[in-house]
Amino acid sequence: FLSRYDAVAVLRVATSDYVRQNAVYFAYQQLGKPYDWGWWTKQVYGDSYYCSELVWAAYIAAGGPDIDANPGWTWTYLNGVAPQEVYDDDDTYVIYYHSV
Repeated sequence: FLSRYDAVAVLRVATSDYVRQNAVYFAYQQLGKPYDWGWWTKQVYGDSYYCSELVWAAYIAAGGPDIDANPGWTWTYLNGVAPQEVYDDDDTYVIYYHSV
């Protein structure tokens, strides 16, 4: 297994179990939808999702926190939600971290 990353982190969203369960339910309902290559935008209810967009959308749909650290337009992330933004958001915290 080769990767361009030298670290992995597992995050948890600071919210209730009720919101977490509903976020999982929302994400499960998206099974079978195609991958969204338009990473520069984000949508809660769409026909396709990219990885971090799906996680973000699941929490928004469940009434949870907005886990996009830069929810507006930025030069770096445009209007999308990148994994780094989820990591940097104040509503997420690390429960596991490993670097090589």
